Amino acid sequence: MRQIVQRLNSFRNLSLLIPAALIGMMVLAFGLQLPRQGFTFSDDWHFIFYSLIDGPRGLPELFHYDGHPQSTWGYILGFRLLGYEPLRWHLLSLFWKTASVLMFWGVLHLVWPAKRQQTFAVALIFALHPYFTLQAFAITYFEVWYSFFLLWLSIFLTIKAVQQPERFWLWTGLAIFAKIGHVFTSEYNWFLEVFRP
Repeated sequence: MRQIVQRLNSFRNLSLLIPAALIGMMVLAFGLQLPRQGFTFSDDWHFIFYSLIDGPRGLPELFHYDGHPQSTWGYILGFRLLGYEPLRWHLLSLFWKTASVLMFWGVLHLVWPAKRQQTFAVALIFALHPYFTLQAFAITYFEVWYSFFLLWLSIFLTIKAVQQPERFWLWTGLAIFAKIGHVFTSEYNWFLEVFRP
């Protein structure tokens, strides 16, 4: 790991190289297996079932029973755009996971710009460590990743508001807008708001 980071430090434009390295690691770790994965044996199927009952409009009933109706919009939009092809859902899940990792690294980089090795290592751990073991459920848990993305985006914009007081209201307004989007995703990640202070 140290050798990788030392080689990265030798390049001039680390602001592009570190995200590229994170994307490459995510593709190697998760992307190569995607064409062989289908829908899982468990939760993905009841999302498919409810979306087939009355088209994507059957999903509000499921989310009402499941206790988080604010998540419905992402699934309705997902089924309308992606249909029922497993690879599309896995690619969407990988996209949002990668976007959340990059945004997390962006937050760390804003706070500790001189700590390149540490911020890269922490973002890499977030990218590759099995935060939860049900990540293979592409339909069920893709919302976790876009929820993370919106949370980290909101925190990123909050930091920008503090660092650039001349644009405080612009960054703060965008941060609030991202936070509202975060609230209307998965309530599983709401507690992570404690990171903002």
